[in-house]
Amino acid sequence: MQAEQARQRQYSTAWILLLALLTALGPLSIDMYLPALPQMADEFGVSMQMIANTLPAYFLGLAIGQLIYGPVSDRIGRKTPLYFGLALYVVASLACVFVSIVVSAGLMNHAPLWLLMSGLFLVVSGIGLTGPNAMALAMSKQGARAGTASAIMGSVQFACGLLGGVILNFLIWKASLNMGLMMLMFTSAGLFAIFKVGKQQDSIFS
Repeated sequence: MQAEQARQRQYSTAWILLLALLTALGPLSIDMYLPALPQMADEFGVSMQMIANTLPAYFLGLAIGQLIYGPVSDRIGRKTPLYFGLALYVVASLACVFVSIVVSAGLMNHAPLWLLMSGLFLVVSGIGLTGPNAMALAMSKQGARAGTASAIMGSVQFACGLLGGVILNFLIWKASLNMGLMMLMFTSAGLFAIFKVGKQQDSIFS
């Protein structure tokens, strides 16, 4: 009996950490990017206004995602939208990294074109990220440790707001690309954890 209780606590802790990780993706995506906008404008030789126009594209994706994931998750459950959103976020993020590499290498010098491409990928990224964020917030309100989960997730979002400026103080803006790749690795680990932990938390996915 004690062994079973210990195992359930282990799964519960892993589940809370996974929800916190999923919730952190949204704030980190913005807070690693926003402080670096002036440096990015200088690096790519465009105006601050042009580079800043990519930010509303991300928020547009988040807004569109809000209209999609709620009704879909009510109809088919939370697991499939969560998987789909994470996969879409990963693909769109890799596409953004690819565009930045191509521009830095001098292979694409037409600023309106690569800014448009980046904006489109950011819209898709925002749509994809809405799924994990919405599902994580919904699932954190269920289970015996719902209060603990909500507190940890709130703390993680607050900490993410400080991280972007700290990174920029010590590293150049391109470090955010490396951090983005790390986020993709963590996302992949999260996908694996969902498959493993989700078997023990099927009621939360429904």
